[in-house]
Amino acid sequence: MQGALTFTIQFTGKESDVHVIDFYDVARALEGFQRSLALTTHLVVNGEIITQAPALKGGRILAKPPEDGSWKTTALVLAGIYSATTAPKDTPLGHVIHSVYDLLVSESLGFHVDYEKSLGQLYEEHKKNKIVSPRVEQHQIDSLIDKCASSISEIHRPIYKNKTALQANIFSSVGTQTRPIGPRLLLRRFSI
Repeated sequence: MQGALTFTIQFTGKESDVHVIDFYDVARALEGFQRSLALTTHLVVNGEIITQAPALKGGRILAKPPEDGSWKTTALVLAGIYSATTAPKDTPLGHVIHSVYDLLVSESLGFHVDYEKSLGQLYEEHKKNKIVSPRVEQHQIDSLIDKCASSISEIHRPIYKNKTALQANIFSSVGTQTRPIGPRLLLRRFSI
């Protein structure tokens, strides 16, 4: 799946460092991770907000097996006309999905996002090159944040419930660049 748009979540600290984590907590965390990716992908591809991940149209979220010896799992996001072998790696669609998901996680945790380029700059560049990019409005972002609040909460579950991890990091790979999504997820940054 070389070149796929990927999102990786990794839990570290406490028991997760010795390769164990509470099963129920991590199952709920992965469900929140998948749901937030699905709702974000649907918004970018279709321009509308959904409330349930199975309603995702025009995209798929596939899971790779967790990496040996860690609690690190990668999701492949396939959107539009792309398949598992031709995912939107460094396309406008891939950048917008990355940017909107970064904004979702950051804003859900109350942190301002520091982009190298804003969505507006990306839209303008693509417009000059006559590339059609999906347009996501502020009210849609606000609605997405509201719909994904419980999913972001569930991603923290191994940290706050049975405390088998101290933190989690989410990364996105777009093209050849891997960048963090939002801030590191910690108990003190999350209010239950």
